[in-house]
Amino acid sequence: MTNAVQYQFRKRKTEFNPCPGIKGVIDVTVAPDPPISEQPATYTVSGTLSDDITAGRTVVGIGYGDLERTIGELYFQSFTESYKAGEPFTITVKDAPTPRLPEAFSIEIGVVVPICVPGQPYEIYGCAIATVYPPKCLYQ
Repeated sequence: MTNAVQYQFRKRKTEFNPCPGIKGVIDVTVAPDPPISEQPATYTVSGTLSDDITAGRTVVGIGYGDLERTIGELYFQSFTESYKAGEPFTITVKDAPTPRLPEAFSIEIGVVVPICVPGQPYEIYGCAIATVYPPKCLYQ
């Protein structure tokens, strides 16, 4: 008997890393992993930040991009609980819309507070970013 599987694909796992230049680090998981173009996704965001999170004011922002531009609209969900600085938090963002995605794309997640400053519409408390590449074939 020969091997019936002609191709073996490397499973993609979305790995979020800290955003450069942002002091607050957050942990992010996504389901499905990786997100599927034009299908809703669920994000779980957690961490311990050095800023207070205020229910109804602090939000989780989700944005997608490619190498040149933002893809689709930014998505925001407000925190429904407040957390003091240094207190661990977790928030689940269910059914976040996913735009039509190219083969390679990035996802940026931020814990932010909207502010009214031109050129800087948000105060960023924490941020994580991931780049998703198309799967590669190991055997052909």
